[in-house]
Amino acid sequence: MFGLIHVFCFLLIFSKLSSGSAGEGQTNITAEPGHNVSLPCRAGHDGDIASVHWIRPDLKPEDVLFCRDGRCYHSHQHPSFQNRVDLQDRQMKDGDVSLILKNLTINDTGTYECRVQRETDGDNMSIHLEVSPPGTTQDRRNQDRGDKDGGEKDGRNQNKGHLGLVVGLSAVGIVGIIGMVVGVWFYKRHEKKNSAPPPDLL
Repeated sequence: MFGLIHVFCFLLIFSKLSSGSAGEGQTNITAEPGHNVSLPCRAGHDGDIASVHWIRPDLKPEDVLFCRDGRCYHSHQHPSFQNRVDLQDRQMKDGDVSLILKNLTINDTGTYECRVQRETDGDNMSIHLEVSPPGTTQDRRNQDRGDKDGGEKDGRNQNKGHLGLVVGLSAVGIVGIIGMVVGVWFYKRHEKKNSAPPPDLL
């Protein structure tokens, strides 16, 4: 039994670490509408990269940009990215296959995947882009912080209410028990007094 508990604890810790590392592998970028942005992706070395495929899985078609041998192809590209995307360096020097996305709109918000195919293997990177008007991101953060603080306060008040209820019920219970004990004591004393033999008459 003790061994099973150890195994369960190990699996729980391992799953937490695994989920944490997966979340840390994603890059988050915030930008404003109308601006240009570079989504970073670097893998391999000079001449080592066969192709790079940028996609957004939530779109159909999902293709953002596909490039191979220094040439980019647009036949399957999603219409919203036409004439708005390019590689930062089409020669992919030093393994740089970062994506330049021009004239941003709010609809560009989403998670982008950079899929690099090398001669021997491949690599994937994930970048989440948040496009929002100036101040919106900070306002959202403040609102989220306020909601969190309000939730914590509500939780604390609710906990205080529960604590007061428990204390009140406990006090009532204790008083009730004391009352029962005193009542039984008086009752037995009264019974004992009534059952005593009458004093002898002189």
